[in-house]
Amino acid sequence: MGKLKISSAFEYFVLILIAFIQLFPLYWLFTFSLKNNEQIFTTNPIGLPTTWHFENFTNVLSKGHVGLYFMNSVIVTLVTVLISTIIAAMASYAIARMTFKLNNFFLMVFLAGMMIPLHATLLPLFIFLQKSHLYNTYWALILPYVGFAIPMAIYIFVGFFKNLPREL
Repeated sequence: MGKLKISSAFEYFVLILIAFIQLFPLYWLFTFSLKNNEQIFTTNPIGLPTTWHFENFTNVLSKGHVGLYFMNSVIVTLVTVLISTIIAAMASYAIARMTFKLNNFFLMVFLAGMMIPLHATLLPLFIFLQKSHLYNTYWALILPYVGFAIPMAIYIFVGFFKNLPREL
């Protein structure tokens, strides 16, 4: 019985340690949001604020253009999800349901897109977007997001369409 209590206590200690490690960034974020720069950089950066600056939240919302940035994110996300879902669903249906010799080849070509590291495309993508005058537009984000979302979406959709009964 003694061994059980010791192992149980050790498990609780490990779980509490993991919880602390996971929750500390939230504490840090909350306390930093209520401090001014002097408190962050000179006095006690980890402790609670000496004076609570709730006006930081109103400053961010009024002067930081958070609403505009949020709407930009919503637009880019919605268009990306819509385009990538439509393209991936059509390609996946053709690969999963139609029978022709190159089914597996086309699936492998699309899945090879998942093996291209994102960081390897940054410089060519930047040059392409600059030369095509898409830089600093919504399409500069939407097109790469769609390109990197399609392989994974096709992988998921092909599995779905293959398991779907043909009668449907």
